Amino acid sequence: MDGLFENATRIMARFPSTRGLVGVEDLWYLSVEELDGIFKKLNAERKTESEESLLDRATREDPTLDIQIGVIKRIVEVKLAEAKAKVDEKTRADERQKLLAILATKKAAALENLSEAEIEAKLAELS
Repeated sequence: MDGLFENATRIMARFPSTRGLVGVEDLWYLSVEELDGIFKKLNAERKTESEESLLDRATREDPTLDIQIGVIKRIVEVKLAEAKAKVDEKTRADERQKLLAILATKKAAALENLSEAEIEAKLAELS
């Protein structure tokens, strides 16, 4: 994976998408589903290249294809991690809001349980 994006940009890798051929930088703007479709196309191409033949003994493996597949895998991995982090952050924020609401309720209940003398003393402190 080291140098993957460097290699992809050096060979000016282009990827088949529903929008035509796209460059490496354009992949970041595609959905995970679109990227998966590209991955499937590239993987099918890899399988046909590595298919054995009695007539064609020379291997036709293309290093460009390996780079393209690696780039797609990495971008999907990053996008999925970012989506998970976003969901986790939303969950934490929701939990924080619930705890703050409970704390406010408990503080209000504690104030309601004060005696008249304690309430008057607190009011005097605030004046």
